[in-house]
Amino acid sequence: MSLFLLRWNGAMLKLDLGLRSSNLKKFYHLKIFLKILLLVVEICQRTITVQKGDFVVLGGATSSVGIATIQIAKMQGANVIALSRTHAKGDVLLQKGADFVIATKEDDVTAKLLEITNGKGVNLVFDPVGGKEAAKIINAMTQDGKYIIYGALSHDDIAVPVFPILGKHLTVRGYELFEITTVPEKLAQAKKFVFDGLASGQLKPEIDKVFAFDEMAEAHRYMESNAQIGKILVKV
Repeated sequence: MSLFLLRWNGAMLKLDLGLRSSNLKKFYHLKIFLKILLLVVEICQRTITVQKGDFVVLGGATSSVGIATIQIAKMQGANVIALSRTHAKGDVLLQKGADFVIATKEDDVTAKLLEITNGKGVNLVFDPVGGKEAAKIINAMTQDGKYIIYGALSHDDIAVPVFPILGKHLTVRGYELFEITTVPEKLAQAKKFVFDGLASGQLKPEIDKVFAFDEMAEAHRYMESNAQIGKILVKV
């Protein structure tokens, strides 16, 4: 089994995971979940330490990465605050393990985060969106909080309020999965984490739909509808 990974600068990397599966469903689960967890494990296991009781904010929570991060954060005893544009998928996110849901287009994000944390602020943010909305989250972070940006779905530069960063000693950091895939030891640790989690049932791949290759246009329309929870796959 191999993953083909595209970097932000357009470079393509083939990663041979050394895995084989004759079961198509298991193949999809392994392939998509390994790709997701290569991105997530470093954050929750090594780069940033999540303590039991910490408040963790997850942007883009209905995505495959978002669902995976909910599971990993809950494994470590964190309180998960899921962000979605509206409350339409709020009940689903709660069913998937989130403790709280905030709608970024409907709620006062800063006020809600402070209310949920009893005024203490959030410890960790794991965000694929960024943009101007980031300031609302940063303003509700606690002392020594960490803000991890791993995507740019908003297409706008991240808005960074200086005084909270200075006064609370916050860390704002970029992340990409190549921090793991280019280091054999880290890759081996990530794979072990995935397989142990799958075996225990604590990690459950969230695949929304699988389309045939000749249904590519339909798959794209479905993705644009924003109706999915988890990953959309196209079978080649």
